[in-house]
Amino acid sequence: MATSFRVTQDVDGDGTEEQIYGEGVFDVRWNLSGPLYVNLIADANALCVPICEPVDPIPCEDKPVINTAGYMPLEATHHDNTSGYGRRVNRPTTTGDYPPPPATGAGPESAVSPYAGSLNLHGCHRIDAATHYRFTYVLNGVGSPVPLKGMSWWAPRSASSPGAPVHVLPDAEGWYPILNAGDVEHPSWLLHWNTRAFANGKYELVLETGLLSGGTVGVISSSDPATFTVDNSRPLPSFLDVWWRYADVGGLWMRLADACPAIHRDPTRPIRVRVRWSATADHLRNAEISFSGCGLGQPHRVQPTPVAPDIEEYRQWYSAVPFGTVLQSNEFEIPPYDPVHDRYAPGCYTLHLYAVGRAFNPSGFDHGPSNNWLTNQTWSWKWAHRSISVVHV
Repeated sequence: MATSFRVTQDVDGDGTEEQIYGEGVFDVRWNLSGPLYVNLIADANALCVPICEPVDPIPCEDKPVINTAGYMPLEATHHDNTSGYGRRVNRPTTTGDYPPPPATGAGPESAVSPYAGSLNLHGCHRIDAATHYRFTYVLNGVGSPVPLKGMSWWAPRSASSPGAPVHVLPDAEGWYPILNAGDVEHPSWLLHWNTRAFANGKYELVLETGLLSGGTVGVISSSDPATFTVDNSRPLPSFLDVWWRYADVGGLWMRLADACPAIHRDPTRPIRVRVRWSATADHLRNAEISFSGCGLGQPHRVQPTPVAPDIEEYRQWYSAVPFGTVLQSNEFEIPPYDPVHDRYAPGCYTLHLYAVGRAFNPSGFDHGPSNNWLTNQTWSWKWAHRSISVVHV
């Protein structure tokens, strides 16, 4: 058996992975006959997430506190506790143009980004004689606080207390037992909150500590509210209508059918395709349109002019809120058929719409921790496609 290694990582946040470790043919381990133990040293361009260990111990004072969501601190620089939005991930741009990677946006604390997915909340709950803790919440400011129930997870044990992970389960009223801090790897881990199991909206969470006495847990202390706006919905990109005409002499636009659209054209003449489209979401971040060809040759962008097309005319990034809908029209040109190189051939051409929401998850699986959450994260997204048959007559 021969073995070599190659490791890649998206070090600049552009969606393409770069090599951070590689081996040549002279590094191949030939004729291995047993287990292999190696240390791989990454190149200097590799990104390092500085938080590979549990969240640092959170000092407890005289009341419970919700300190972090994942590894992200719930401080004013990162989280707006009034609106419940994250302030660093998926920031706006000043003009509505796409930010360059790695994105910097309009400022370090300008995002208006809801939370999504499973939130691991950490904080302080070992207060006085407390034996249990729970969370209560108010949704959208309506009604009295109710216990958050039904969330369970497996907590890994610490190295000093080996054994099977601890299954953390609440009782009927949402109370969790306070585990021995020395027994678990994450002693400040309070909750694995699967927000998908709850309605979207604005949650005010309060951490309560309690004392078990006579089979009943009584509240002895409560935290200040921590507010989270949650949005697990996906954007909705859609085609409104598609038209075509010959580009060389102009002429009337002809609308294509929504079902099985087809363009019958003279292959010696260029044609234009015009698309009206939209993208909608409660928290829209960006949307864009593209057009792919059949075989060699791609349709051209032609706005504002064919000789100077501007990609920003075909996409938008939010610059202010509220921003929930993109509605625009774009044109593409398919040149005459080139039989020598078989470009712009007849066949199936496809329009693509891509829409992304601003929701994010601070668990630290991406560039968030290493960039102090000054990054973009694509969490909620959706594609829409419209195929068009181009037939030569």
